Amino acid sequence: MNINIFSGDGACETLNTPVRIGNKLENEFEDPITGATGKSIGMFKFFKDGKVIDKEKLISNLSGVKDNMSIMATVSFGKPSVFKRFEKPYEWPYWGYYGGNTDAISFVPRQNVLVCGFAIYVTDKPKFEVKYKIYIDDAVVEDQDKFVVSQDMYEDKFYYRIKLNGIHEVKAGSTLELACNFSENFDNGDYIS
Repeated sequence: MNINIFSGDGACETLNTPVRIGNKLENEFEDPITGATGKSIGMFKFFKDGKVIDKEKLISNLSGVKDNMSIMATVSFGKPSVFKRFEKPYEWPYWGYYGGNTDAISFVPRQNVLVCGFAIYVTDKPKFEVKYKIYIDDAVVEDQDKFVVSQDMYEDKFYYRIKLNGIHEVKAGSTLELACNFSENFDNGDYIS
């Protein structure tokens, strides 16, 4: 199993470790993670496919267990936060995009944060395309062109979860900006609400 370890300083280390699928995740990963980071396994949260994994689960109970499967381990000194642009979702579209319009949002955190993903609010399509750029203090840290979003990324009635390719540290007082373009199909410029 591959463990992508993010230890809080923005660095990532990948460990490939053999596991016994009948054992608990915490039992199999404690020694490799402590050896690689010098930190207790209790300081880490584990993720697979954008969802938190219970450390006390048997590895065989994880969905889609296979050879060379990857999971993410990240230091967690606090609970995850969700920042929403709007207080509540709207049942009908207020505006839409043809692909050429860019929508963006920015945050300035008061403490160091790790950014690992975002959700897109869409009211009328089960599948669509998005292009996005993530900036930290005006420097592009991730640039994704023509990413297809589909129902397997569905979080609830309106939100589609996007897991970033990496985890990005944003220092307190720095500016984090997310800029997106949306379309049902960029080649055709189809409208999406």
